[in-house]
Amino acid sequence: MNKILMATACIGVATAASFVAASSSDAERADYNFKTITQVMPASQIIQKLEGEGYHIHEFDREHGRYEVEMTDDAGVFFEAYVDGNTGKILRIKQDD
Repeated sequence: MNKILMATACIGVATAASFVAASSSDAERADYNFKTITQVMPASQIIQKLEGEGYHIHEFDREHGRYEVEMTDDAGVFFEAYVDGNTGKILRIKQDD
């Protein structure tokens, strides 16, 4: 009987601990999403930054706190890039056909 009670208590503690962990990660995600939404740089600043680096912007979309950009360089090479909406830093860039 004591073993069953002990096992039940352990399961209860583990369940409560996982609930607390899930709640804090949910709160952290909500805080990050709020910051992402409120701290995104204006599109004009991102475009100006990329043009300053020698790119010519052809298409520009905002998704989930980042920008998806289709652009060419001075040699006419076409690129697709993802740019962090908070910092303006290029997160990923690939040459496209």
